[in-house]
Amino acid sequence: MVELLKINYDKYKLNNGLEVILYQDKSNPIVALDLLYNVGSRNEKRGKTGLAHFFEHMMFQGSANLEKGMHFKLLNQVGGVLNASTSSDYTKYWETVTSNYLELILFLESERMGNFIPALTQEKIQNQIDVIVNERLENYDNQPYGLSSEKLHAMMFTEDHPYSWPTIGYINDIKSFSIEDTKDFFQKYYSPSNATLLIGGDFEKEKTIKLIEKYFGEIPSNQEDLKNEVLVPENSTKSKLKFEYEDKVELQKLSLAWHIIKSTEEEDVILDFICLILTGSKNGRLTKKIIYQEEKCSSIDATLYSRKYSGLFIVSAKIRHEFNAEEIKNEILTELVIIKKSGIDEDEFIRALNNYKTGFLLSMEGISSLCTNLNRFNFYFNEPDLLNKFYKTYCGITNDDIIRVANKFFDDSFCEMIIHPMRGANE
Repeated sequence: MVELLKINYDKYKLNNGLEVILYQDKSNPIVALDLLYNVGSRNEKRGKTGLAHFFEHMMFQGSANLEKGMHFKLLNQVGGVLNASTSSDYTKYWETVTSNYLELILFLESERMGNFIPALTQEKIQNQIDVIVNERLENYDNQPYGLSSEKLHAMMFTEDHPYSWPTIGYINDIKSFSIEDTKDFFQKYYSPSNATLLIGGDFEKEKTIKLIEKYFGEIPSNQEDLKNEVLVPENSTKSKLKFEYEDKVELQKLSLAWHIIKSTEEEDVILDFICLILTGSKNGRLTKKIIYQEEKCSSIDATLYSRKYSGLFIVSAKIRHEFNAEEIKNEILTELVIIKKSGIDEDEFIRALNNYKTGFLLSMEGISSLCTNLNRFNFYFNEPDLLNKFYKTYCGITNDDIIRVANKFFDDSFCEMIIHPMRGANE
């Protein structure tokens, strides 16, 4: 099979430990920066949950040579775009600009990596605490079904597992953040030796190497190796549990979840393919049957959450009033049993594969999206150029593969969560 995209890149480290990846693509006069820190909510402790996400906010609050808000202002002035995100496993920041502003974004990222602490104040901390508390209330506590993921993870993992708490953290923990917490967290995790800087797009390689050394080379590093800092306790996952609660929602919601522990790259690809088979389109098995033919649910989604220590495969459905969770659960399990016994037919395979190809190609359209994928592959597999490998794995899936993987992971140890409309709430 011909490669979709040839990824020629250079990867090296500065003396302070900063990993650098350069991917040159001169097809458009655009350059993207993707800076990934090896820190997520998995690096937190109970009592201080939400610190990683808190830092996503704090890193836009100014530094020694940039006043609060200047990062956004300077990028907006040159027509650039920027954002950041926090996950269980990592935190990342990215900017995309026209090529002539590469030095600007290198300066901006180096400034907050190297000069964050001198500009830190209790006022800034309190301001962002208030912002995040409001974000949590608006998007989680006061949002219909907003706590479902948090409760599901707390049900499936023991309290000492790093995935048992939400990335945003708990309100009381967020309110407790101090200037000492902030300094300690930054000095430990926002070190050059704990980060990967990826530059992609239209740039001159030798000039860019010199600019990276200029802006990042002198930033002090703690030189700690934090790749294996988190030790996941044995037997820290739960199975065969059922949890029910009431919420201010219109429809009952059912979630069935399986642990995907110690899966291979190939198995993750196959599990993702099974998601497409089940709910990836209007013709997905569960979507077609439960929503369009039987009209029992308003929505149904199968999703694979692949992470560093333990993945999850979750099927969630919002159930119409005249039906109940037990019958929907049985329909979901019945379809999985069929897949475990006989796999899928050729038409299903072709539809799912075409859906995957379309999504894959769309995700590779922009240099920013491509750089995000390269840095993510590097984080999880220490190899940026896995796009073609994953694509080939998808295209090479067989029915025997689907049956084998389905039988390995879809046993009867799933967890079941049901959200019921609060009695009297809709009267």
